[in-house]
Parts: sequence; C-alpha cells; structure tokens
Amino acid sequence: MHQPVSESVHGLDVWEGYGPIDWAAVARSGVRFVYVRGTSAETGLDKRVRENVRGARAAGLDVGLYHVTWCGRSMPNAEATHALKLWRELREFLTLPLALDFESPPTKGRSPEQLRAQAASLCSLATMIEAGTGRTPVLYSYPSYVPAFPAAGADLSPLLRCPLWIAHYKRPGLWEPALDVDAPSLPAPWSSWAIWQYAADGSGPHAGIPAKGGVDRNVIPSVAIFEALAGRAAWPALPRAFDLGTTVGLQRALNAAGASPPLKEDGIPGAKTTAAVKAFQARAGLTADGIVGPKTRAALKAATHIRRVLKRREAAFDLQSWDLSQ
Repeated sequence: MHQPVSESVHGLDVWEGYGPIDWAAVARSGVRFVYVRGTSAETGLDKRVRENVRGARAAGLDVGLYHVTWCGRSMPNAEATHALKLWRELREFLTLPLALDFESPPTKGRSPEQLRAQAASLCSLATMIEAGTGRTPVLYSYPSYVPAFPAAGADLSPLLRCPLWIAHYKRPGLWEPALDVDAPSLPAPWSSWAIWQYAADGSGPHAGIPAKGGVDRNVIPSVAIFEALAGRAAWPALPRAFDLGTTVGLQRALNAAGASPPLKEDGIPGAKTTAAVKAFQARAGLTADGIVGPKTRAALKAATHIRRVLKRREAAFDLQSWDLSQ
C-alpha cells in the first residue's frame, strides 16, 4: 500500500547549473535528502559536486551522488572508473547509494542491435558500481525512455534489483503528489518504485537555491524505504504504481480494487481483463460494458484509495506486517 503523504520523505537533486546553494536553508524547508550530480560520461565532473556534497551533509541531509551514463557510446569500465573515483573521494559524506542516470543517448534512430548493446553495457556498469561501492545502485529514468529497449529485445532483467528512481511529471508547477491517490507511471519490466521525481526545472523557486526556474523535486513514499535507501534498515516491499492509460496499469488498478481472480499484470489486453473491468463496473453500479471511460476511471481511483485507507488502518495495529506492495 502507499503510505499517507505525512509519511513521505521529500528531497531534491542538484547540479552545478543551480549555482551556490544555501544548504542550511534547504534543510529548514523540510527537505531530508539530496542527490548531487557527480560525474557525466558526456560532460565530465560537475564543478560544484564537492561543495554541494559537503554542504548538504553538514546541514544534516542524507546525500548521494548520481552519474549520468552514456552507455552504448562509452565503455562501462571507463564510466565505472570515472564514477567510482569520485565516490571514493567523497564516501565519508555519502549515505545513499550511487545512482545511474539512464536517459541518454536518445533512442530515436538507433537500431535494435545498438539498443541491445546499450542495455548490456548498462547492466555491466551497474554490476561494476555494485562491486565498487558494496551497494546496489539506484537507477534513474523516464517512463518514455525505457520502452524502446524491451521492444528491441534487450534484457533489462539484471537491473530489476536496482531501486527505481522514476521521473514522471504529471502536473506543472508546485504540485506535490498525494501518495494515497497518485503514483508515477512505470516502464516495463518494473512494477515498483523507490523515488519519484515528480517535478523538474520550472517547478518554481525553492528555499536556499538561487535557480530562478526551480529545482528537481523528489519524494520517497515512506520513512521505511528512506531508511532502507540510507542503509539503516532492511528493505520493505516497494510500492507499485498504475496508469489507467496503459493495459498493465489498468490490470494493476483492477487488482488493487479487488479483482477476483487476480489478473496477470502482463500488459496484454484480452478477455480476462475485459471481464474484470465488467465485474468491477457491476460492483460499482456502472454500465458493465467493459469500456474504461471517465466514470470507470474515477470509480477505480476511488476504489483503490479506499482499499489503501482500510489496509493502512489494519496495519496500524501491527506495524511489522505493513505490505507496501499492495
């Protein structure tokens, strides 16, 4: 289940383009963690990485580095050497796992062979980072970037052990997600997430940061997941997400609303999914036509919200039994 918004943990990610940052002011704003751009396979070392890491940690924030990968156009061993050199220099200030920013090079115009090679290179890089830091790296990407790889026959399964940091901007401006009802879209083969970047540059001003356009804003869905990312607790199950605009998202939502028997969340439309839609519509007092229109969407969202609230109340009696995957 998703934690109530009061249980979520907010953070930022920053790079040299934001200018000098007043980290004490950032900490006073309620931010509890930050990812700092450290290295980029394309542009090299971030000019402010050292001052940002030290400043954020001195202000009491949990801190991690992220590396912008260019897998497919650079060698994974060279990227790993580059990222790990900086990580070793700053590791006394770092509490969060190193993150791999996987959004380049562009997939448009690349052949299936090139995409498969890029995926294999990224898998190798993740393995090297895990060996070098002793911690599984976080993987950052977009729902719109990843699908080209499975479509090309690339095997991304070795990356499923990496906690997913998903960038999905559902609304502009200073909107903050209410995690009882909102969730990011996830690209297959992922079905869960650990960090959601819900707003990017243009999100509005932020305390302590001089960038006029705003800053990348992130949320971790629960304190339990935050503590696990920081290495202070064991991993709980991660929350799942659904997007009613996709078949797999619809299947997840129907399951979350109590589909019986549960659907296989494979993203393949078929008779069982249609039957589950009709059964849900009948329970909700709607016309059972199998068409997912505005009324059915609204009813699904309301039903999944109610089930989460009920599960959260049940969990309050036994905190050790919380299941964040439901």
